[in-house]
Amino acid sequence: PKSDDYSGAALAVIKPHVGKKKMKKLKKAEREKTKGSDWYNMPALEMTEERQRDLELLQMRGVLDPKRFYKKNASDTIPKYFQIGTIVDSAADYYTDRVPQKDRRQTMVDELLADAEFKKFQKRKYVEIIEDKSKSRGRSFSRRRKET
Repeated sequence: PKSDDYSGAALAVIKPHVGKKKMKKLKKAEREKTKGSDWYNMPALEMTEERQRDLELLQMRGVLDPKRFYKKNASDTIPKYFQIGTIVDSAADYYTDRVPQKDRRQTMVDELLADAEFKKFQKRKYVEIIEDKSKSRGRSFSRRRKET
């Protein structure tokens, strides 16, 4: 019944020999592509400049809102494995809890830079820090500041 009958002789498949160290290296590279089955094989996304900025912003989120407290980050490094989602507005929150179409931006950094209230707060804090430094350091700080 077999159409590919070679009278008992199967075709020989020749595989190149891979050493133990080389095989170990290949398996490790394959494992590092995803987070693992416990994390549903979350892939390591390509790190673009926009994603880098957004992740840095998330790590410094404690500075964004002075009235809100955030727990300390688990690590100081930017994560290798992460996912990005899109917030889908609910129809029930149409008038109360949504961002209008004209206020939406591509990234979180762009959204913050467009927010006037955030800019005002950050400017005020920056001026306070500069004044505090100038008082503590005296003339050397102000002279250095004028030169630049």
